[in-house]
Amino acid sequence: MLELEAVSKRYGGIIALHITDLSISPGRTTVLIGPSGCGKSTLLRLMIGLIQPDTGTIRFGGTLLTAANILEQRQGMGYVIQEGGLFPHFTARGNITLVADHLGWEKARIQQRLGELVTLTRFPNEALDRYPTQLSGGQRQRVALMRALMLDPELLLLDEPLGALDPLNRYELQSELKSVFRALGKTVVMVTHDMGEAAYFGDHIVLLQEGKIIQQGGIQDFVERPGTPFVERFIRAQRSPLDIYERPHGK
Repeated sequence: MLELEAVSKRYGGIIALHITDLSISPGRTTVLIGPSGCGKSTLLRLMIGLIQPDTGTIRFGGTLLTAANILEQRQGMGYVIQEGGLFPHFTARGNITLVADHLGWEKARIQQRLGELVTLTRFPNEALDRYPTQLSGGQRQRVALMRALMLDPELLLLDEPLGALDPLNRYELQSELKSVFRALGKTVVMVTHDMGEAAYFGDHIVLLQEGKIIQQGGIQDFVERPGTPFVERFIRAQRSPLDIYERPHGK
């Protein structure tokens, strides 16, 4: 589905991503995880062509991504960012259908696809004509997801899509997102800094540190066979409230 070969990215004197090879398998959810500044969002932006690699190549469905074809190829990709990235002067409906309108889809086709997405994400119909400021955080993320799915892309890229939500909304949307991924069977690449979230979503987890892939595999590989002391520290650094509760109770 997506092949990155010898890809790297530098900003001035700072190496954001060292030379990297990565293969994204079709029909699976791959999670990019690591501490802040490790290169995971840079890697995602390279995949969708928002930035160009300094070295190496990226192929999407076998096609080499270039500056000349990226806009066309991007129609096969959906992209969701942390805050949703909604246009404040458009309603929810306008945000979702923006690209389809631009591409000249017929109104009946747009309406049919919109109805499918509203059902899929359980978004209230009456909220479609509200503006982003009139929506809850969870509703804004649903709108961002529907916009990303509007063209029925093969690949869905999500950059910490739940990071700005409160714990209850985040928990609810985690479950809904996983149901959506399962129902659609699409190839998904998600960025998060939360190992629990990575384990919940990820068929394949890729851990980065300082612009390098340190380890990749399933959650069982990370727990049972951490490749470096950093990997072991990272997977154990996710604090649970139960840790605090159980300690004074001698458990």
